[in-house]
Order: sequence, then structure tokens, then C-alpha cells
Amino acid sequence: MGISAEAALRFAFRWYGLQDRRLTSWTDPARYVPRDYQALQNEVTTQVTVPADTPPSALGPYVQTATARLFAAFDGASIPSSVVEDLTRNILRVGRKTDEYRGMHGKLATRQMVSLEE
Repeated sequence: MGISAEAALRFAFRWYGLQDRRLTSWTDPARYVPRDYQALQNEVTTQVTVPADTPPSALGPYVQTATARLFAAFDGASIPSSVVEDLTRNILRVGRKTDEYRGMHGKLATRQMVSLEE
């Protein structure tokens, strides 16, 4: 069973309960967030279409598209594409380690995907 060259995956995201929360980096707690970004709105909805044949190493721009409006809800924060790509690589690396852990121990170690502090 093959995938056609035109096949795509469509993702929709909805983040809510954001109002007055603060932006932090949960994937890399040592990563410096240059200021105290606070959410000015309660909800953000985005969507992105990813070609089905996109390799994991090329997901950064799609993650940027999916999250740009979310970050902007925090006092207009804009995360550089190089940072988003780095964070995406790190998350994928953690995911692979989680899969390895699951395979070795028959359990799934989970991590919270978003860190929004009140």
C-alpha cells in the first residue's frame, strides 16, 4: 500500500484556558525566554496541512505554522524559525526515547506537551 504524491495530513489545534498564563519552555527549562510573556486572549485555533511524505527532519516549518498564532497570543511573542526547528528536533528525539522506553519496559512514559503557568 503506497501513498500518493498528493496525500496530505491536516491537523487542527485548539488551545484554551490561556488568559493570563505565562510562556515558558518545558522542552528545555534552561532555555532563556527573554521576557515575561503573558497570554492576552483565552483561546487560539490553528490548522496546518503537512504532505504525507514529509520526513521528521523537515517538520519545523509546519510546527512554526501551527504554533505562530499561539505564541502571538502571548503579548505578541514571535519565536524564530531556527528556535522552533531546534525545539521540534528535541521533541522528536524525546519521542524516540519514549518509544524505546515503551519497547523495553512495556510502559509509556509521557510528557506534558505544553507548559503554561498561571
